[in-house]
Amino acid sequence: MPWSRRSLLIIVSALSALLLIFLALIGYASQNRFPRGMSLHGWSIAGAPYYSTVAKLEQAAREFSQTKIALTSDRPEAPPNTLTMEQLGIRIDMDPFFTVLQQLRSGNRFEQVGNRWRLSGSSLKLTLFFNDNAMHNMLKSVWSDMYSQTPQDARRMITEDDRIEIIPEQTAYRIDEQELKRRIMEWFDKEWNGLNGEIAQASIHLPLLAENPQVTAADLNAQGIDRKFSEFTTVFMTNEEGRMHNIQSAARIMDNMLLGPQEVFDYGQIVHRAETEFGFKEAPVIVNGQLVTGIGGGICQVSSTLYNAALRGGLEIVERRNHTLPVSYVELGQDATYADGYINFKFRNNTGRHLLIKTTLIENRLTIKLFGHTPSHITYDVESVIVKEVEPSVKYVYNPGLTREQQIQKGKPGYIVETYRHKIENGQRTDSQLISKDTYAAQPTLIATPHDAKAENPSQPAPMVEDGVRGR
Repeated sequence: MPWSRRSLLIIVSALSALLLIFLALIGYASQNRFPRGMSLHGWSIAGAPYYSTVAKLEQAAREFSQTKIALTSDRPEAPPNTLTMEQLGIRIDMDPFFTVLQQLRSGNRFEQVGNRWRLSGSSLKLTLFFNDNAMHNMLKSVWSDMYSQTPQDARRMITEDDRIEIIPEQTAYRIDEQELKRRIMEWFDKEWNGLNGEIAQASIHLPLLAENPQVTAADLNAQGIDRKFSEFTTVFMTNEEGRMHNIQSAARIMDNMLLGPQEVFDYGQIVHRAETEFGFKEAPVIVNGQLVTGIGGGICQVSSTLYNAALRGGLEIVERRNHTLPVSYVELGQDATYADGYINFKFRNNTGRHLLIKTTLIENRLTIKLFGHTPSHITYDVESVIVKEVEPSVKYVYNPGLTREQQIQKGKPGYIVETYRHKIENGQRTDSQLISKDTYAAQPTLIATPHDAKAENPSQPAPMVEDGVRGR
């Protein structure tokens, strides 16, 4: 059935309309201007040509790089300064803008139409690019004095007259670069209006981070160490190089040692650390009651000196034993020997506060001082009493090469000693305590004899080294 004239007219009209719409869309998509209602960082770019907008943005970006930023601070470590954005490694990041522009100009016509329609009325925001290394290096250069500082722990200093002074801690400051970037970005988002031709200058308060020391004056004060409460000195021979080295080694390990409340001091740990860090030298030691050459001789002078300081400080003695033989540097009953694996010296810090051990070596004098907190009206005296003297025995040693007997060692007496600690309050003795009852073996008179029947051949005990770590 042939189409009527009216039908053909309708079809032609519809096709014409579609053609016009298509041509309109082509024209709409092919515009070189930004869509209606579109803005860029607060600047209206609706209908603005692409090329002029790009040129203006690039000019604004160049001007932005020279924008001055005043950096202020309340801290004297960071005096105010003014830098440019370029010096801080900051620039406008135009990549997002060019991505949008590419969407408007690329793709087929229908895609361009869709993108223009989608972007109509939109508001584009510029962002900033931060070169972190450039910013860090510039900040570190400008505030070099601040960055050269490091946190300093508070220190406890003992004066020559044994007063305690606390040197306060020092805090170091650094610029919080992440927070600084956030603040600059916030200023850029809210206040920068360079696309509208305004001259911008930023003012930012420098955010600072405090690098705190590990030890503060408050920490040291809380330990309660406020005075010297005990000390003791012994003397040694300076011509015995090995013994002097061993004494110095153990004393250096103990110097500035800190004990917490109820903490037990263990001299064995001191000996092992001294041997590891400094090594011990050859010097006389005691092996089974006899003086012989060995390694580490002299270490018991350090333990004995500390023992006397601990006694006179009212500290609780946990473990201690006297030497087999009397020693010359302290009274009988007031020595503390050490034998690795057998005998140790230990005391407890029963002051309720921290305790500091200080050792000094001046010429041939070893002094150990104890600092802490104890009642100043209470002191202690130490008294040792010989309750019995043991006469030396006579022993015979067989020597077939002799024609007559010869004395090869003169005997020395032994002792039984009691040691007391007297408590003194406000100058008056209020208590006495038996600390120890010690026995020092007598050394026999040794006589070499040609008569086998007269000689004694006792079995030898396993060697035990005192006042050292090894015999030779």
